[in-house]
Amino acid sequence: MKREYTPVSCSLYDRLEALATLGQSIQLKYKDQNEIFEIRTKIIDLVTQQKEEFMITSEQLCVRLDDIIAIDDQVVNPGSC
Repeated sequence: MKREYTPVSCSLYDRLEALATLGQSIQLKYKDQNEIFEIRTKIIDLVTQQKEEFMITSEQLCVRLDDIIAIDDQVVNPGSC
């Protein structure tokens, strides 16, 4: 069963865009169903598909933005623009 997407805050989206533009490596902590993962990666792109926003990483991983828990050990606060 697919869960509803919760838009992320504008400040988080802006931060992700800046990190992608600068090509900076980040420590990304995210959830995927009932598991939590942590990887070191770079953001290659941010895309929207069917009203959901995703991050594409240098490993070609596609992470839904509302599944992000923390970036560089800073907890992400949920919320929309």
